[in-house]
Amino acid sequence: MKLSKVDSAMQLFQDMIENGPKPDKYTISIVLTGIADTATGHYGEQVYRCVLANRMNNTMIVTSLINMYGKCAQVDDARKVFDAEETDGIGVHR
Repeated sequence: MKLSKVDSAMQLFQDMIENGPKPDKYTISIVLTGIADTATGHYGEQVYRCVLANRMNNTMIVTSLINMYGKCAQVDDARKVFDAEETDGIGVHR
């Protein structure tokens, strides 16, 4: 049941990207939390691409990305985001 809610949330997220309103840091954080809670990391990459394309960099998004990657057992990716934030102040680089 949780997975179908994440599927629905991702469809809504895609609709926002294509038709507006554009997702903001709160929307991104909520979507990443849902992905983390269901360990559906393949969706995380879609959200991550949106973050990069829109140059959305702030503590809320960086923290949500680290949490999502960690819970989806993508520890190397979580570490890359953490390290980039620590050294550059920009946690959304790979």
